[in-house]
Amino acid sequence: PNEFKIINIENYGTPGSELEQEVEQLLVKFQNAVGPFTFDNLECLGTVIYCIETLLFQGKSATEENVVNEFIAWKGHKYPRERIIQTYENYKKIQQ
Repeated sequence: PNEFKIINIENYGTPGSELEQEVEQLLVKFQNAVGPFTFDNLECLGTVIYCIETLLFQGKSATEENVVNEFIAWKGHKYPRERIIQTYENYKKIQQ
C-alpha cells in the first residue's frame, strides 16, 4: 500500500519561538470568538463563517441580519437567534 514517510526530518527544523508565539496569539484570538472548543461552539462559528462567505460569493452584503437569516435557512432553529448574533459579533471583532 501507499505509505508516506519523512526521511530527513532534520531538514525541516522546528518552529521558532516567534512562530510559536504567533500561533498561540492566533489561537487565543480564535478562542475569544468561539469560546470553549466544544462541538456546538465550533459548529455555530463555522456556520456563521460559511454564511458570511456564501453571502459574499453571491454578491450580497454579509450584514448581521443577512447572516442570521442565511444561518436559520440552512440550520433551522438549532441555535437561538441571540446566540447566532453573539457569535457573529464575536467573529467580527477578531476580523478587525
